Amino acid sequence: MRNYNRRIINTPAIYSLENTFRIGAFADPHADAEADGDVNHVPDEAQWEYTVQTCDRIRSFYQKMNEVNPDIIVGLGDYYRNYNDPLVDQPSLDLVLSTRSVYTGDADVFYVAGNHDFHLSYDTLVTSFGYDGRTELGGSKFNYVQDYVKGLTKVRVITVDTNRVTTTTWGDQIYGKIIDTTKTWLNNTILASPYNDVIVFAHHGLTDDVWWDVDNYEEIVYLFHAALGVNPNMKIKLIFGHSHFAFDVLVNKEWGDRLIGLRFPAFKDNPVGKAAYIDINPSGMIINNFICPYPYVAV
Repeated sequence: MRNYNRRIINTPAIYSLENTFRIGAFADPHADAEADGDVNHVPDEAQWEYTVQTCDRIRSFYQKMNEVNPDIIVGLGDYYRNYNDPLVDQPSLDLVLSTRSVYTGDADVFYVAGNHDFHLSYDTLVTSFGYDGRTELGGSKFNYVQDYVKGLTKVRVITVDTNRVTTTTWGDQIYGKIIDTTKTWLNNTILASPYNDVIVFAHHGLTDDVWWDVDNYEEIVYLFHAALGVNPNMKIKLIFGHSHFAFDVLVNKEWGDRLIGLRFPAFKDNPVGKAAYIDINPSGMIINNFICPYPYVAV
């Protein structure tokens, strides 16, 4: 049973930029999949030209970020398609991550890992993303928390690992999972938030909207409901990719605007290059979606 209603993308908001927390994000670029807008169309072997074309579009994304000046930037996972060959997968991931050099702003940049990314090992991914220096929270260095204040807008930002298979292994799962150690950490981190606005980023969906959201979604949804019950002023926004659906705003039927899911489409699906920046402020939320062009043109 679906406990969320779909809503049009933009919700009304009256805001000033000094009171607006801005998030730039993209999901599921699948760099080495064929650049025809269908990530399920997998060639016999990876084609480097696809990776090069996709990365050019990601450079266009970062150029857009230079223009709109976000407070944080988030990649929502599945940076390459995976061919179970580190000689292909690692260079594809490395080229994706190198596109960040186009960005000249000072926003924090976070990478959420996706299921396809785990055809490389956990340790390899941690090093590739530059997270060796992070402390493992809830059993993973992909779990992270940071608080931000932007004028009147004060938010707690959380990234959560949904790719754990057991307490010691990760893997490529179409069904995500939040294991008990991560779930406990996530629960405590939300409850301890000094601010009423909490944003949780993940690769797999954190609602119960489609069957390939996190496998233990009932436990996770209960966790969010319980937190909202404890703090009557709290609002939780869940931002994720994975499903390759169109942009979707999912408003919880019980909690309304206090519990919203925002599902990102795949960067690689038609029209290729979909991304967005999201404005959050005391009046509401606006999603500004755009297409990242190919070829990238340096400014």
